[in-house]
Amino acid sequence: MKTVACQDDLRILGKTLQERLHAELSEEIRFQVQCALKPNLLMVLAQHRASQQPNPQEVFRVLQQGVERERPDFYGQVRLFLRVVEQRRPYAYHKFMLTPPVEFEPDLDSGLLDADISISQAFIQPAEPHVEPEVEVQDAPPIVETPEPLPSPHKRVQQVFEKYPLSLILAGAGVSIASFAGAFYLLSRPCVVGRCLVLEQSQAWTTEAIALAEDATHPLEIQTAHKQLTLATRKLKSVPFWSSHRSIARQLAQANREPLQELELLLAAMGKAMSAAVKSQNSPHPVATWQEVQGLWQSAIAGMEAIPEGAVGYDFAQIKWREYQQNLGTINQRIEIERQAQRHLDSAKSAARIAEARQGIADSSQDWQLVENTWLTALNVLRQIPSGTMVHAEATALINSYSVGLAAARDRQSQEQFATQLYNQALNYAAQAQDYETEQQFSLAVVSWQNAVAYIQQIPDRTFYAPQVEPLAGEYRQALTKAQDRLRLVTALQQTRVDLARSCTSSPTICTYDVTDSRILVKLTPDYVRTVRETFISAGGVGDYNTLAGIDEHVQTLQFALEAISRNAGLPLEIYDPYGQLMTTYVPRT
Repeated sequence: MKTVACQDDLRILGKTLQERLHAELSEEIRFQVQCALKPNLLMVLAQHRASQQPNPQEVFRVLQQGVERERPDFYGQVRLFLRVVEQRRPYAYHKFMLTPPVEFEPDLDSGLLDADISISQAFIQPAEPHVEPEVEVQDAPPIVETPEPLPSPHKRVQQVFEKYPLSLILAGAGVSIASFAGAFYLLSRPCVVGRCLVLEQSQAWTTEAIALAEDATHPLEIQTAHKQLTLATRKLKSVPFWSSHRSIARQLAQANREPLQELELLLAAMGKAMSAAVKSQNSPHPVATWQEVQGLWQSAIAGMEAIPEGAVGYDFAQIKWREYQQNLGTINQRIEIERQAQRHLDSAKSAARIAEARQGIADSSQDWQLVENTWLTALNVLRQIPSGTMVHAEATALINSYSVGLAAARDRQSQEQFATQLYNQALNYAAQAQDYETEQQFSLAVVSWQNAVAYIQQIPDRTFYAPQVEPLAGEYRQALTKAQDRLRLVTALQQTRVDLARSCTSSPTICTYDVTDSRILVKLTPDYVRTVRETFISAGGVGDYNTLAGIDEHVQTLQFALEAISRNAGLPLEIYDPYGQLMTTYVPRT
């Protein structure tokens, strides 16, 4: 029988399989077949050029039939690979189990079975008298003898006890029973008598388990395959060493070791994934918990990566590897979200502390505007914390708290802004009033001072400008009083001028005047004095007393009018002749 342990035999096997491919498949596709051997694993690699496209299923069918037909001295897993020349990885893969044929020995098994039944019956059925078969002997004279009767059972027992001591009889009986029991135990073990059903059943279970794992789409199928393969291996190990099937059972059990280890790696990785999934439930969790979940997914991925290409369940492991990578990516994102949420929370708390500190020293509208903006910053950062994070509940509570601080800051800032506007308006009106006073527009100055007082008095209490209300209001009231006095004086002077103009206007002009804040100056015109004098002289010369009386009345009326103007204006009156000589004065009573 051929052995694969030798490289020459491997080359022969490869050449034989190559010839079968060329014979059974298209001659246009030229294959190169190589064989390699590892412990409990035979690998067959078929290569072809990139321009050729064989049917992988047909190639694997021919190779499997060829290996099974050649029947190398090897029992275990056979892996078939199909690859393009000069490429590193194969693009198709197939594997199967090469099991030794089960040889049956019907005659021997039947004999052992009959013997087993006979032994069993010896324990059950009573002993029958032994009768010697009749034998015909030629030329022998007939002998007629009366046979002696057989001794009774009691008599035989008595003869035995008389012939052998009791201890020797008991010892012999014990040895016989032990030998018989041992023989019965050895013959009753699996695969000792008859067909080796354990071997056949284990081979079927192994094939089914590997096929189930190869086509698995659900973790339960991997678990079922592992349990079935474990049970098959355990059954193989139960074949006793004295069985003729022991060698084959050991080889099959040895061949199951590698797929079992591969399935155990797969199950261990799936266990890590299950632990990660369970630990992820009932979120949110702190970052430390998510890091533990992250470590479990990383361990699960590493476990899947440890499963080599071509291993049992490799395709399922690749599917799970991609799935676990996605889950790990999700967990990485969740960790970053939690960390970012914590950073937002810390930033918001820091902004709130700054807002409280600024609030304690804020005075002006600009200060309170800065406090308001700081509270807004804290709230905007808190609102960026997504729901479902560990700190979201705390963030929600802080939003309610910080909103109160923001509302208070806004109210205070509005008050300060209103106070600032009032203060600035008061200052503007005060400046305007001063300008009007400079321009002697006292009526406008009075209105401006009144506005300045009104605005300064509207500034709310407990604002930045509140301490300046009383001083400025007192100053503006005094200015208003002065302006009002000046307005009355100016009004009076204007009226005085109007009255003087009315009194001095005539033909000829009676007088000229000058009104100051301290006195009224009236100067008679030369024409008026000359006219009065001439009229007086003419009337006196002719004795026209009526004209003289009229002149005297006119002069007194003018004097009374000027004195009345002086009293109305509250200013002393001085009357001068055309030459600047003081004629008379009048001081009104206060």
